[in-house]
Amino acid sequence: MNLQKSETSRVLSSRLLEVLCAFFLTRSFLCWCSGVFVDFSKTMMCAFPRKRNVRASRSRKTPLSAREKNSRRFLTSVFAQVKRKEREIRVLVVGLDNAGKTTVVKKINGEDISKISPTLGFNISSLHLNAYRLNVWDVGGQKTLRTFWRNYFEKTDALVWVVDSTDVARLQDCKNELDAILKEEKLVDASLLVLANKQDVEGAMSGREIAEALGLVSSGSSNSNSDDGNILSGTTSNSSKRRWRVQKCSATTGDGILDGFGFITEDVGNRMFTLD
Repeated sequence: MNLQKSETSRVLSSRLLEVLCAFFLTRSFLCWCSGVFVDFSKTMMCAFPRKRNVRASRSRKTPLSAREKNSRRFLTSVFAQVKRKEREIRVLVVGLDNAGKTTVVKKINGEDISKISPTLGFNISSLHLNAYRLNVWDVGGQKTLRTFWRNYFEKTDALVWVVDSTDVARLQDCKNELDAILKEEKLVDASLLVLANKQDVEGAMSGREIAEALGLVSSGSSNSNSDDGNILSGTTSNSSKRRWRVQKCSATTGDGILDGFGFITEDVGNRMFTLD
């Protein structure tokens, strides 16, 4: 009997010891996990600060000194002189998706247009026309990419807005996007060429219809400098006095494309290289 009691006491003591050991081990493990989590949180906060703090730090930036401003002006003037010497024109080609932007650029470069895929980023190409070198930036027009257009506005001399002349349903969307672009300060001096593409397709809108839909001319008015059926040109009525042209064209046949880009070399050339 005494032996049974002593054996039972030994077993109970052993079990109690195991429970106590498990408890303290679990507590130690939880404390260690808590410390690791706190350290990890601090590390992440340092690596990825809140946007609020980033904005606050940006707002506290010190203004440029007079020396820094003069340095920027000097570099800008140097780049402008090099650009005039090389007779380079930076052209930005944008528009809604499926308007035919890439086809226009490839056609004017003499490239194969049998297989055209949607532009998901941008394409850069160069061509020589009328003694000028045109650096053409073709940017994708999908709705998700339009917010990135402003990244390409810097130093743009001419804006080419390509319109699908058969897409009546999205014409208002086309106008809204163009209006937003023309308000950008970096494009205030850029010439505007509107290519009324897909004129070879039956039912395509005329150049005047597109000019009226985009708000370049008033409906039924004659407030344009030229209107010969294929070309409609004029000057914006706002303070920028931007020269614009609506050119009927077909990217697949090539009709009208060279005439449109000829307007760019003429207008930008007269504005930037008159002293050469």
